[in-house]
Amino acid sequence: MKKMLSLVVLFCLLTLSACQKDIPEPETKDISSSSNVTVEASSMRIAQEDTFFVKYHVKGRDVYIECIAKNASFRNKSAKIVLLIDGKDKTEYQNAAFIVKGLQPGPHHMKLELFKENEAVAAAVKEMDILINK
Repeated sequence: MKKMLSLVVLFCLLTLSACQKDIPEPETKDISSSSNVTVEASSMRIAQEDTFFVKYHVKGRDVYIECIAKNASFRNKSAKIVLLIDGKDKTEYQNAAFIVKGLQPGPHHMKLELFKENEAVAAAVKEMDILINK
């Protein structure tokens, strides 16, 4: 019986000592120090700038856009986004997220301008090129 108990204790000690290996930390890059970074994950892209973040996703002929603006609020409609597609088709949105539907196949240039509380000059501008597949 003592021999069996000794074997169990020895097995437990060996098991515990095997779990003491140092697990390496994952290698990550700090993107917070960079002022203009583009991150791409599968078909979703995030374009980051200090005060105006734009995330968009192309699905078919529609583009899903989400905007995050520091120091601007869309809740009380004190901020708005003006969207220009290919230099024309000017549309105003007072929501932080919206969908641009039914774009023609091919490349398009989108320009988003953030305006705060009745300001005449855009507080921030974000431009992006997208491709709508057939």
